[in-house]
Amino acid sequence: MLQSEARRRVRRFQAVSHALAGLNLAYLALSEEQGGGALPWVAGIAAVLLLGLVGWERLQPGAQPPSAEIAAELLGMAVLVTEGLEKLHLGKRYLPFAYFFAAAVLGVALLLHRRGHRPRQAAEKGAPG
Repeated sequence: MLQSEARRRVRRFQAVSHALAGLNLAYLALSEEQGGGALPWVAGIAAVLLLGLVGWERLQPGAQPPSAEIAAELLGMAVLVTEGLEKLHLGKRYLPFAYFFAAAVLGVALLLHRRGHRPRQAAEKGAPG
């Protein structure tokens, strides 16, 4: 009972972190400040992936493939950090830190995700733990 409640909380945190980062990435992709280049496109793809994971969690809790979650989180973190560094270089005051915060929250979600699947993987291999 306690483990299922902890798993539910972790999944809820991951859904919130995916939504936060996905909305930041959607803003980044749709922002009129962006010139050409690939970063807005990659941000849009990452936003769709992360917000898709949020919707998937709402329909089928815990059914997301771990590889899809990891890929979306890593892509989102890379885009958010890249854009945050660019905005910081341009002298923006608050926007870079919003991007860094969203990337950090995604990093925590990634660590919780990895931690949550480690005991299950060990049980499948037959190792104690």
